[in-house]
Amino acid sequence: MTLAELMHAFGRTWMIREAVGGGWYALRTFISTYAQRLGMSDVRYGATLGELARHLEAERRLDHRFTTLLTESPCDDEPDS
Repeated sequence: MTLAELMHAFGRTWMIREAVGGGWYALRTFISTYAQRLGMSDVRYGATLGELARHLEAERRLDHRFTTLLTESPCDDEPDS
C-alpha cells in the first residue's frame, strides 16, 4: 500500500502522517464524545502503511456500527421526550 492509496481510501476522515520515530500515524478529523464511548479512536498508529491501513479499516467498520446505532436508537445525550 502506498501513501497515495491510503490517502485516497481514508483521507477524508483521517490526516495521515509519517511518525518522527518511524512508522505512520493517523488523526481522525472529527470524533464525537459519544463515538469515543463506543470504542472509536481518534489516533491510530502502524509500523507500516499496510498495518495502518488495517487499523483504519477496522475503524471504518466501527464507524458503520456507530452510524447504525444512531439510526436505530436515540443517543444517551438526548433529552427524553
